[in-house]
Amino acid sequence: MRRAASLLIFFLAGCGPPDRIPFESSLLENQPQVISIQPADEAAFGGEVVEVIFSRPIDPKTLTPKTFAVTAVPEGEMNLNDLWGDADDGDLETHPGKFEISDDQKTVRFSAEIPFPPFVRCGVLITPGVLSVDRLPLNQTPGEGPTPFFSSFYTLAEASTVIGAETSAPSIPRPGFLMLNEVLYDAQGSDTNGDLFIELYGEPERNLSGYQILFVRGSDGNIRDALTIPGGVRTNAGGFFVAADAVTGSPGVTNVTGADWVANFDPPNGPDCIQLLDPDGNLVDALGYGSPLVLRAENDLLCYETTPANDAPSGFSLTRLAGAEETDNNAVDWHFSDRVTPGGPAGGEAP
Repeated sequence: MRRAASLLIFFLAGCGPPDRIPFESSLLENQPQVISIQPADEAAFGGEVVEVIFSRPIDPKTLTPKTFAVTAVPEGEMNLNDLWGDADDGDLETHPGKFEISDDQKTVRFSAEIPFPPFVRCGVLITPGVLSVDRLPLNQTPGEGPTPFFSSFYTLAEASTVIGAETSAPSIPRPGFLMLNEVLYDAQGSDTNGDLFIELYGEPERNLSGYQILFVRGSDGNIRDALTIPGGVRTNAGGFFVAADAVTGSPGVTNVTGADWVANFDPPNGPDCIQLLDPDGNLVDALGYGSPLVLRAENDLLCYETTPANDAPSGFSLTRLAGAEETDNNAVDWHFSDRVTPGGPAGGEAP
């Protein structure tokens, strides 16, 4: 088994000294890398398709279970060299699936042939055995490699208890309570760098599919954007759920630690409102920040509760007061925090 990069040596015939060949810089520039993966690393996932975007066109003949492996992995840190070695030797038990590649040969989709097992951490390992159309190996750390790519996700879909039998997946109950809990809507610098997020809090391990998060313009109640949570998604063991904004141009990639779902969105910076609706369109929670605000949005649902919260400065999140009772008054229940805590208890203090 070989783990060292290969060197290409060119011999030039002819008289006089050969022209200098910029081998190293050319190699580093043209080696393919993974620039995006969906689902995002450490995300909860209820689907059956893993999508990977590469920096260079990929030779489809090099996509095999040995070079692009989706497999169950243990919790915690992984020894990538050991995992790579097992895959290269054919000793890794991989999930069955098929590969599809886009016309530009930069996007590869792995479609599972059978559902992923429920409540398992699945790893996606892509090794330097994947080659570009120029026959250069994948290297996730140019200049330091060769290095494989690794990402993982946590499965949510329920599996049938009898293989081959016509059984239906058990129903996951809806949360008895659910609320908006923390929002970062105005990042320092650009709002398109994958730093924004919406955090919900409710009962642990409850089905959130079909819930909607609406962004409302505070001046006239116009609904500027809406997010619908996809199927198979639920609150985590602590009761949290984090929807994170993707880096523009990089689907599935975000800077938000602990994101459960990644999508493209940009909540308005205020004075504006955010509404949380259940799958039947009923208002579950509303957060208004800044003033003046319209009382109701164009859907005739409340834009805020009693009195709007203060508008948060750039780089601060709006968060519920930790441990405080829900009073149905945004100004009382919410403050802005100097330390964002997506997916965990609130922290930080208002200045």
